[in-house]
Amino acid sequence: YVGLEVMHRQPRLVNRVIGLFPFLENNDASPEFRRIAAVGRLPSPIFWLGLVLVCCFAALLRLMPRRAGHWVLRSWLSRCDDEWREFTVDTMLRPDMLANYLFLGRTEIRSHSRSYSFCEKLGSLKERVQLLYTNGDFWAPDCVR
Repeated sequence: YVGLEVMHRQPRLVNRVIGLFPFLENNDASPEFRRIAAVGRLPSPIFWLGLVLVCCFAALLRLMPRRAGHWVLRSWLSRCDDEWREFTVDTMLRPDMLANYLFLGRTEIRSHSRSYSFCEKLGSLKERVQLLYTNGDFWAPDCVR
């Protein structure tokens, strides 16, 4: 999207754009994203209080046996390969990392909350933009599916 915007505004500056993860256009259509976005759009005092509480809970979990971390993250871990489960428990339960994930996630959700029409922006640049996605990819912009 950044490359497309630059190409749109300065067509001679960028020759081609390859999009590896084209998702902004259809975010709100995903039920999972809508739940995450609701958390990201919380008023600041509530968000910061929640962030502190979640990070304190994570710090306490790190003091407990590893099984407790596995139990709390079980829905996330079910999507991980075996080799990544321990890594996920180690990184997701670090309060500094968790604060970083939540803060950056909230910032991105707030930045991208306005609708974005990829197809509208694409216009005459269609031949110079390639997107990598799979058949039936939910996240791919409508005009390229």
